[in-house]
Amino acid sequence: MTWYKTTFKAPLGSDSVVLDLLGMGKGFAWVNGHNIGCYWPSYMAQEDGCITEACDYRGSYDNKKCLTAVVSFKTVAVGTACGHTYEKKTLELSCQGKPIAGVLFASFGDPQGACGSFTKGTCDAEEDVLPMIQKECIGKNSCSIEVTEEKLGKTTCGDIVKRLAVEAVC
Repeated sequence: MTWYKTTFKAPLGSDSVVLDLLGMGKGFAWVNGHNIGCYWPSYMAQEDGCITEACDYRGSYDNKKCLTAVVSFKTVAVGTACGHTYEKKTLELSCQGKPIAGVLFASFGDPQGACGSFTKGTCDAEEDVLPMIQKECIGKNSCSIEVTEEKLGKTTCGDIVKRLAVEAVC
């Protein structure tokens, strides 16, 4: 296991602060001595969380093992709300007290990309999920969507684990 370390100055203003873990591999994430959960960007965690043996660091901490510039803190002004999650989970979108004004993108299947650049993947829901997500979310400060084929419709994906990706405008 590799230790990653970063320091940052508290940002000015009232914008939300996010922890960017995309440079990490799999493992546990800790902030100020508190475990904030498993992180493995390429795979979905098991229902019961990480398997301790796979994420366990053997030996004492040594700051010479730390890599820097892999984890970062960023501020974001909420103008868009994005989310993606796997089937059998619930996707929750929030505009931090502001109403959701529109939904720019929604795909249930194997969508690709990140917030601001989502695209449909090689498979998708048989019926476009965008109108359903718009009806569910527009005008509300937040919305929750169950990510299941029963709720979003059948897909052309076969047996792969499906995912819902949504980009909304606040």
